[in-house]
Amino acid sequence: MLNLKEKINIEKLKEYGFTSFKVNRNQTNWYRIFAHSHQGMGNMILVNNIDREVRITKYEGVEDTRVHAYPHIRMRDKKMVEDVIVELAVNDVIESR
Repeated sequence: MLNLKEKINIEKLKEYGFTSFKVNRNQTNWYRIFAHSHQGMGNMILVNNIDREVRITKYEGVEDTRVHAYPHIRMRDKKMVEDVIVELAVNDVIESR
C-alpha cells in the first residue's frame, strides 16, 4: 500500500499534475487521469485527504462520482501511471506501508 508521507502537504500534488475535487465538507479527492497507458485510456491515481492512501484505479467515466463531471484530462500528456508513481517515490512524496 502506498501512502503520502505525513510531512508532505497534500497541496504539493498540484506540482505533479493532480487536480482536487471536493466530495463533501470533510473529504477532498486529488486525482490525475491518464489519457495514455498500457491498458488503454481510463487509468487514474486517486488520493484523498483523510487516509492519504495512493490508489491506482480505473476511471469509470461520467458516472464516476469521485472526480468532476467533466474531469481534467491532459490528452497531449504522454506520461504513464508508472512514470508518475516513480516520480513521486524519487521525490520522497510517497512511502510504502
